[in-house]
Amino acid sequence: MKGTILFSLVLTGLLLATVLAYKPLVPASARAAASPPPAGVPTVPLYELYAPSTGVHFYTVDENRKQEALDSGWNSYGIAAHILNQQAPGNGSTLCISRKAAL
Repeated sequence: MKGTILFSLVLTGLLLATVLAYKPLVPASARAAASPPPAGVPTVPLYELYAPSTGVHFYTVDENRKQEALDSGWNSYGIAAHILNQQAPGNGSTLCISRKAAL
């Protein structure tokens, strides 16, 4: 009994130390920062869906495909971002994403 209590206390201490020492690799403010799309370039919503049975995330810009996934048991996480629906002038092969909110 004493051994179990001691083990539980040590494990609790280790878990607490891990939580207190956690520092994300990238601060939340940096993750949420995004440059807005160029003026005059339309964007489309990028939908995020989640399959609770597998833990898989699925992203699509196609509203019909989104609805098919929802009808098949996927959960909607809403709009993950708005993405350009065409190549922005002067951006080469860069994709500009405008994130909806801080994580």
